[in-house]
Amino acid sequence: MRECLSGVLEISELRGPDNFQDWEAKVKIHLERFGLEGFLNAAGLRELENDFEKKTLFYFRKLAAYLSLRHSIGPVIDEVKKDGRPDCRSEPHRLWEAIGKAIKRLSAQQASEFVQDLLSVDHDNYGSGWAYIHRLNYLVSRLQGMGVSVDEKVLQPLVLAGIKWWKPEWAQSFKEKLESGGGHLKHLVLKSNTWEAE
Repeated sequence: MRECLSGVLEISELRGPDNFQDWEAKVKIHLERFGLEGFLNAAGLRELENDFEKKTLFYFRKLAAYLSLRHSIGPVIDEVKKDGRPDCRSEPHRLWEAIGKAIKRLSAQQASEFVQDLLSVDHDNYGSGWAYIHRLNYLVSRLQGMGVSVDEKVLQPLVLAGIKWWKPEWAQSFKEKLESGGGHLKHLVLKSNTWEAE
């Protein structure tokens, strides 16, 4: 039991949606290592209750599972508390569920912020066309990583605005290629000193 409690800080902190999958995997590995993974769901909790003859041992094992979760969520605890105030009397599976809900809310909020950033990105704030396009690519890739697809009809005016500002002589040929259906922004490359969408 002492080994189990001393290991509660081995899990890296959950910072938010960006490291949730990694954190979740590490939590499961950690709890499995100490035979505590059943505390993550109510059904497993009942099974474990029936398996342990000594209630004191059961209580300390449940507490160890709870602390393993609680001590690794410092940066997101305020968001988790929106689903109830987790304390040592809480069941580990309730805290696990609250963490999942909090991450979903944070993901939606973060995705909304990235969409707002994408729609308000202004080429005047960047020193070069490359920096501007890099910012667009970054925002699109972050959104795609969250499962949010960005339609090319949204991106085309943003990219064209940047090209017109940076290399006006390339803008018309680039626009014509896109309009003719001969290119896609997701394969945007610079070839032979002209923009091409392949």
